[in-house]
Amino acid sequence: MDKDRHYKVKYTDVDYIVFTDASRLIVDGSSPFARATYRYTPLLGLLLTPNILFTASFGKCLFAACDLLVGWVIYKLLILRKLDHNTSLCCASAWLLNPMSFGISTRGNAESIICSAVLCALWMLETKRVLAAGTLLGLAIHLKIYPILYTLPMYLWLGSSTPKPSGGQFREFLYRLAPNFRQIKLVVSCVLSFCCTTYACYLWCGDAYLEEAWIYHVRRTDNRHNFSAYFYPLYLSFGTDFAKMVGLAAFVPQAILSLVIGASLFHDLPLTMFLQTFVFVTFNKVCTSQYFLWYICLLPLVAHHKATTLTTKQAVKMTAVWFGCQGLWLLPAYFLEFEGVPTFIYLWAAGLALMCGCAWIVVQIICHSTVVP
Repeated sequence: MDKDRHYKVKYTDVDYIVFTDASRLIVDGSSPFARATYRYTPLLGLLLTPNILFTASFGKCLFAACDLLVGWVIYKLLILRKLDHNTSLCCASAWLLNPMSFGISTRGNAESIICSAVLCALWMLETKRVLAAGTLLGLAIHLKIYPILYTLPMYLWLGSSTPKPSGGQFREFLYRLAPNFRQIKLVVSCVLSFCCTTYACYLWCGDAYLEEAWIYHVRRTDNRHNFSAYFYPLYLSFGTDFAKMVGLAAFVPQAILSLVIGASLFHDLPLTMFLQTFVFVTFNKVCTSQYFLWYICLLPLVAHHKATTLTTKQAVKMTAVWFGCQGLWLLPAYFLEFEGVPTFIYLWAAGLALMCGCAWIVVQIICHSTVVP
């Protein structure tokens, strides 16, 4: 917190200030949605009330603890996949020692909570604790809507595979749609977990909760600069019907690509979940650095894996493209944000380059995947 008082570029993210203000309102007996721009589950504000009651750094410590939990679960999942201790530890360290992950958490973003819920759900599923997996998945969907993408591959993964039907991948897909007991347990526990938490929040905060935490994100058109390729069209048309139409249309490629990936690659859950999240973030109408954590937490599970035939050289090349496209964006973003230089066209071009680069990475991973039919 001391750094914020002495530097022009503040370390603490504005989101953390919003969380803390919402927690203060809860402590005072008010709704967290009385704080403008609070558009999260009220459970997050409740969870961070120690920010007001004890220390303002409690939330950052909690987010950092969730980072450690993610690293531990990555290690456990890799051990389950028969990797040795040292290799599993190195892969977990790729998350734990990643400056992006711990930097975002210590700045006060809550993404590590959703990452830990998703990873724990996957861990429960792969250790055959289906009810716990469904409960955690439902909680994750309540926290952020995007984990709903994982319901299809998880459901199909639990489907009956013996006897394996003849007739190709589509025939097997239809065969696995017929529910068995494990699939029913996953669906029921997930729906109950999501509905209970969501209904409890609705009883607490009423229509303001539905409007701010759910409906807002559907019709959202953000005019602030971000990595998304949709940024500049939305900026130019902000507040118009065209902007709303673009915002809604952005869901189409996300939905189609995520469903196709989930239906095709479900035999390998970590790879499927990684690609689904990667596509979702790439084509999202708003994209900031913290969204990258949604798929980075899954990357260690894919990197040391037999699901792809990618060589180290190819992986390095893809990593360079990903970082390089971000570098193209960060420089004009700095000049716009802190120097007031109108670099909008450069930002948009960099956003388009990042989207194309990420699309190329997805194609490369799928083309080298060993689980593609």
